[in-house]
Formats: sequence, C-alpha cells, structure tokens
Amino acid sequence: MAKTINPRQEIFCQLFATDPELLGNATEAYLRAYHLPPSKYQVAASNAHKLLKIAEIVKRVNDLLSAEGFNNENVDKQHLFLLNQHVDFKSKLGAIKEYNELKRRINKDHPPPSTIIVNLIRYGDNTPLSVRTASVSTPDPPSNGERI
Repeated sequence: MAKTINPRQEIFCQLFATDPELLGNATEAYLRAYHLPPSKYQVAASNAHKLLKIAEIVKRVNDLLSAEGFNNENVDKQHLFLLNQHVDFKSKLGAIKEYNELKRRINKDHPPPSTIIVNLIRYGDNTPLSVRTASVSTPDPPSNGERI
C-alpha cells in the first residue's frame, strides 16, 4: 500500500517545486513548510535531504514540476523556439547541437566521412559544368604529444 504524504510534506513539495523564490532550494522550502527559524538551517538541510529520498515526495515533486511545464512537451516547444528564432544565433547553435546529440546525428568518436562535393554552375543559364568529388583527410595526431 502506497504511503500518502502529510500536509506539511505537501507544503514542502509545493514550495520546493513551484515557488519562484525557493524553486529547487530544499532547505529553504523545509524551513518555511515546518515554520523553523533560520537558526535551524542545518537541521532543515538534513531533514530536507531525507525528505527528498522518500519515493512519495519525489513523485509529488515530479508531478508538480510536470504540471508547471517541466515536461518533454514544453521542453520540446522551447527547443523548437530556439531553433527557429533568428536573433540569438549562439542560442540557436546550442539548440542545434543539443538536437544533434539527442538524435545521435553526430558521433564525436566517428566523424562523418571527409568528402566534399562541388557543383560548378555556369553563370546565366544554371547548367552544370561538372561535378567534382574530393576526399579530405586530416593527419593523425602525433603519438608523442607534439603539437602540429
């Protein structure tokens, strides 16, 4: 039978997961939920740590965070916004890199083949002149740690 959390634990969860001032600060949330003075900070820190090990507390915090928008759907929307915006290119590049890592489109251990395809187009009528393919290889790093 699943345990239920008591009213003070519910207040702790609410403060920890949804209060903008305390968001993620378990010790401060515990101090407020249990009406402890700041002088009991160490006690609150210890007890908050213990609370966050209780499965029912963790589930309730996760449910509250999900309801507040900390969920896959919202993160995907925010990520899509970053990808499609045209103002902050540093954030855009970070979002693209994150997407590529999540989708495993880039494997840092095995980079894509180094082949460049160049299409030369005749100016004016857009007819292709030729297609050139070139392989580009990078030298292996020295085994003795020397810089290239």
